[in-house]
Amino acid sequence: MYRRLDSETSCLFGHLSAAWCAEYRLGLCCGLTPGALRLPEVRSGEEFSEPAAVRFAETADCRAIAEVHVRTWQAAYQHAFPLEVLEALSVVEREAQWRQRIDDGAAVVWVAQMRGRVIGFVSVGPSRTEECAGELYAIYVLPEAWGSGAAHELMRAAKAWFASEGCSTAMLWVLADNPRARRFYEREGWSADGMRIEVMRGVEIEEALYRVAISG
Repeated sequence: MYRRLDSETSCLFGHLSAAWCAEYRLGLCCGLTPGALRLPEVRSGEEFSEPAAVRFAETADCRAIAEVHVRTWQAAYQHAFPLEVLEALSVVEREAQWRQRIDDGAAVVWVAQMRGRVIGFVSVGPSRTEECAGELYAIYVLPEAWGSGAAHELMRAAKAWFASEGCSTAMLWVLADNPRARRFYEREGWSADGMRIEVMRGVEIEEALYRVAISG
C-alpha cells in the first residue's frame, strides 16, 4: 500500500527533474481528466504470439513510447498510487519528455514491435551513481502483450548494449511491491541487492535495487 504525503513534499511532474527520473526508473490515456480514467484491460498474450522485432527507437516513436509508458503505469501500479495520480498521467507530457531524452542522447532506447505496432520499450545508459556500471532506466510492455516474450527480447538488447560498452555489471531500481516485475528480472538473471525509500508524486514508495553481471 502507498503512503500519501503532504503537498509540500510532493514531486513535480512536468519537468525533467528528480521526480521525472524516479518515475522513469519505475519502470511508467492521453491527458485524461479526473474521473475519466479507464484502466486498460489486461488480456493474454495469445494475440501477440509471433516474435517481437526489436530496433533502436526514433523520434517518430515517441508518441507510441509514451502511450506504452502511461498505460503500463496505470495497469501495474493501481495498488501503489491513488487513483487521482493515475488519472493525472498524460501521454502528451510523456511524449515531450521522451522526445527530449532521445534527441539529447540522454538514454539509449529500443522499441519492440509486433505486426507493425510498438508494444514495448527499454531504455539504458551509464549508471547515475556508480562507475563502470550500466543502468536499466526503464522497461515497459503493454499489458495486453504481457507474456508475449517481448520483454525478454528487449532485455537481450539491453544486456548486449551493456556488454558492448564494457560494463561489468548493470543495475536497476524497481517498485518493491511489484512481484510480477521482480519475478521477470530474477528469471533474466538479476539479483536483489538493497532497498531505499523514495517520494514520487506525493507518495512514499519503497524501491528494490537489482544487479546483474555482464559477460563480455
